[in-house]
Amino acid sequence: MFLGPLGESTATTELVITHKDPGPYACEVVGLFHRGTSTAPAASFNGQFPFRNIFRTTIARGGAEILTLSAPDARGTVAGAVYIFTRSPCTADSLHVQGRTLLENQNDGEVDELFQLDPQSPEDWMGDGDCRVLAGVSAIGGNVGIAAITSQPGQAAPPATRMRFQAFDAQGNFIARLPGLEVSGGYQAVLPWQFDQATSIRMCLDVPGRSGFQLAVTAIGARVNGTGAQ
Repeated sequence: MFLGPLGESTATTELVITHKDPGPYACEVVGLFHRGTSTAPAASFNGQFPFRNIFRTTIARGGAEILTLSAPDARGTVAGAVYIFTRSPCTADSLHVQGRTLLENQNDGEVDELFQLDPQSPEDWMGDGDCRVLAGVSAIGGNVGIAAITSQPGQAAPPATRMRFQAFDAQGNFIARLPGLEVSGGYQAVLPWQFDQATSIRMCLDVPGRSGFQLAVTAIGARVNGTGAQ
């Protein structure tokens, strides 16, 4: 997610954490804004600056917590991930997380753009040998890429951890092997691909040794038009 100045806009992020577990108990929830292997700049959670970007709350059964994150003091764009934890008897399946980032015009305060953030649960993370397919991606006049970060804050990737990529056309025919990406575990965002047709990308993760390292990955796209970015 993004916070702070972004082009001619200011980015804020809204999260809605819902307690969906039918069990008759409240869920203790901790949210951490982090860059994977390094701390993130100070972020505001609902107007407050919690110590080390750690936000704590308790959500009653059937209730929800709405968080608005911003970086009013940032001089540049702040990017990272929000990690959500809970305690027993609640589990990851007890919570439903939704997110969206809003880009507000710095001159008039109008919302220029809004885009959804896809949450990930443990079954979505990639481990050694796991592969995922980005199906039907296309960015005519723009670039397509990925954002990646360790699934566990503070857990760096072992040396030589790498993502491999292959491209296929809409009929599933192999097009080419794409350049790989060295993975650190820290927040990484790359936009290396540009396509003029629907293309599927198969990405696979290679992790040396037996560290159990896992990676959270999401697709991103960008298009620049004059002074604006989308």
